[in-house]
Amino acid sequence: MRTTIVAPSGIYAELEEGSRDRFSLPEAIVIEGSADRDGAIMALIGEEAAHNFEVAPPNEEVIGISSRSETILKMVDNVRPMRSNRTGLFGKITLSIVGIGAVEPSSMLARNGNAFLASELAEAAEAGGVGDIGPKIFDKIGRPVKTPLDNRVNGMTLEKQARTDRVFALAGGRAETDAIRGALMTREVDVLISDKFTAERLQETGPDHGTEAN
Repeated sequence: MRTTIVAPSGIYAELEEGSRDRFSLPEAIVIEGSADRDGAIMALIGEEAAHNFEVAPPNEEVIGISSRSETILKMVDNVRPMRSNRTGLFGKITLSIVGIGAVEPSSMLARNGNAFLASELAEAAEAGGVGDIGPKIFDKIGRPVKTPLDNRVNGMTLEKQARTDRVFALAGGRAETDAIRGALMTREVDVLISDKFTAERLQETGPDHGTEAN
C-alpha cells in the first residue's frame, strides 16, 4: 500500500523550504500567482502581507515602513487603519517592513517622481549596485554600495537595518529577481513574502552563488 501526500493548490512548501535553506532565511512565504506579470504579482504580495499583518498583529512593536516600494503601497492599501499616538520613534524601530527594488525604478515610482535621475542611477549601476532597500543600494552579493545618493536619502542604513529585531521584505517580479537575490545575500531579511515565479527563479544558479556578504 502506498500513501501519497498532495499539497493543496496554492501551497508551495518546497519553494519556501528552498528559499530558507539557500539564503538562511528564518521564514519564507510563497504565494500563488496566475501570471508572471509584475503588476499583478505586486498586488497579490501586498494583499498577502496585509493579511498576515492583520491576522497576527505585532504586540507593542515600533514599526518602520519603507516608502519607495510599489509592493509596500499595495500592502498599505489593504490594511485597515490602526490607531497610533506615537511619533519620533525612528531609532526604536523593532519591526521593519521593506520593499526590494531594482536600481531602475518601477514605472509607478517613475510616474510619481519618486525616482532618481538617470545619471544617478547609471552611477549606482557602475558602482556595482543591483538593488535597494529603503533605498540603500547593495550589489549582487549583498554588499552595501556607497554612492552620492546616500546623502540624499533619509532612511536606515543596511547596517542599522540588520540590527532591527525583524525585517519583513515584500518583493517579486522578473525585473526584481537579481535585486531580491542580492538583498537576501545581505542576510538582513528575516521574512520574505514573494510569488511562486520569483521563488522558482531564486532557486536557479545566480551570479556568485554561495558567496555571502562580508
